[in-house]
Amino acid sequence: MVNFQGFNDPDDGNFFLFEIVSGQLAGTKVERGDFLFGHFLGPDPRDQSRLSLLTSGLLIEAIAWDPSKQMFNFDELTEGCKPTGANWCYRGDSSFVLFKTLNFSTGKTLGNGPFTIGCAAPGVT
Repeated sequence: MVNFQGFNDPDDGNFFLFEIVSGQLAGTKVERGDFLFGHFLGPDPRDQSRLSLLTSGLLIEAIAWDPSKQMFNFDELTEGCKPTGANWCYRGDSSFVLFKTLNFSTGKTLGNGPFTIGCAAPGVT
């Protein structure tokens, strides 16, 4: 579990709970570490001392190894990337995360906003 709004997030936090999928999936063997997904959690509106699944905005992230590219692909189930409802949206691959990591100390911006280190790529749908 990680706080996806940052280590120094001053509020109650929003968290990303990772799960690893492995074994047989649709007739294909999935190796441990090749497919992960995460649920986004936040303070429960009925009891702020508990976490609950977010029901709007960013809902689930899937991270899957692409053997042809030799990189991970990042997809999100979110309400933010299409005109209506929650939809799966491609957010980039490992090369984007590597680019952001390599430029971490340069002070550069990426897309329309400040530098952030995360899986979602601004403007990639």
